[in-house]
Amino acid sequence: MNAGAFPVHVVHEREAPRHPLGAQELSFLTYPGDRGQATHPGVTVIRSHWPPRAAGRLHRHADWDEMFYVISGDGVLTVEGREIPLSAGSFVVARRGAEHAVTATGPDGLEVLAILSPGPSPSAVLPNVELGGMTRL
Repeated sequence: MNAGAFPVHVVHEREAPRHPLGAQELSFLTYPGDRGQATHPGVTVIRSHWPPRAAGRLHRHADWDEMFYVISGDGVLTVEGREIPLSAGSFVVARRGAEHAVTATGPDGLEVLAILSPGPSPSAVLPNVELGGMTRL
């Protein structure tokens, strides 16, 4: 194992700083290198909260796949013009290059775990992001 690798990464979502992005709020749970703060070399995991009726903009990622696991709430993931219903327990993959957007359709908003692979650094998702406060073992 190389000297810079973390054999275990432990974080509770309450330790992960929250960052606004449009209507949603993001918490980075694990991510590859970003200014020497790597917690995992190949995947980014983000907990995302969407308030009721919030909608993201259509976008695409050229360099990573984005997987969505719905923790709670209801919504729609639009991928290449196709609407895919989301509810607790749903798991959907938007392949790299596919145009996609999330919309929270339920009255309680939408909680999603987004897994990006290969994971981009947090600064590729949010400019000027600060990620202090996580526990690494």
